[in-house]
Amino acid sequence: MRRAITLILALLSVAGSYAGPRTKKVRAEYTYYIPINVSPDAAREIAIQRAQAQAIADEFGAVVTQSSTIRIETENENVNTDFLSIGGSELKGEWIETIGEPKIEYITDGKDIALRVEISGVIREIEGAKVPFDVKILRNGTSDANESEVFINGDDLYMSFRSPSGGYIAIYLIDAENQAYCLLPYQGQENGFFATKANRRYLFFHPDFAEGIEKDMVDEIVTDTSLAKERNRILTVFSPNKFFKATDRQTEKDVPRNLSYAEFQKWLANLKKRDVDVSIIETAITIGAE
Repeated sequence: MRRAITLILALLSVAGSYAGPRTKKVRAEYTYYIPINVSPDAAREIAIQRAQAQAIADEFGAVVTQSSTIRIETENENVNTDFLSIGGSELKGEWIETIGEPKIEYITDGKDIALRVEISGVIREIEGAKVPFDVKILRNGTSDANESEVFINGDDLYMSFRSPSGGYIAIYLIDAENQAYCLLPYQGQENGFFATKANRRYLFFHPDFAEGIEKDMVDEIVTDTSLAKERNRILTVFSPNKFFKATDRQTEKDVPRNLSYAEFQKWLANLKKRDVDVSIIETAITIGAE
């Protein structure tokens, strides 16, 4: 009995010696000078993302890369960022949770208008490689050549997905009123998760491409807005580990099940805390009346 107790204590000591990836509470600031072709909603998103990315880069560093859309520069041990994606592999950390509401302030400097953001949250260091995956938003066609971020009323929206590893996926759309709509798993699925296989192309929201479920379960998506132009965000959440979608509700007929953005953020933050392997790709789309 004494040997058994000693062995158990030794195992507990070994297990407790691994603390996991480092996490830290941070406060970030960023001032974004708004180009004339960028909407206020888009400017707010960009400013928040850049503030988050700067905080991550300052704390955990970043891989120096350069492209037409992402630039990370290091000078005198200071990391300066120009358009960074939160989920980008260039950063050596990730934003886990936002604490409180971001503070937004508009500043005028002559002819220029800037947006200053202050945000607090929790970041986590990325220690190993995450499973890469590819996702594309398609307009009025099922080929990846139909990829688009611009839609008008009446367009069909599909999404293609492929990963080198099997896993689980959820897709959410955040609309202009900050409501989160669950697009995947489909409404007819009662198990709360959607499993995918490795190295297989999935085409979502088209019944002829149903994979692993009945065709009549597939929800088809047609874009619609009452505004001249509406900006939405689509978040694709993937992990090699099993997870369940957020608790949501049916509010209107023929409208996806949904929850408030605050509830969605809480679900996503808890998922990130539990699963260090979860990855997210966020894409902005615009929907126009014509």
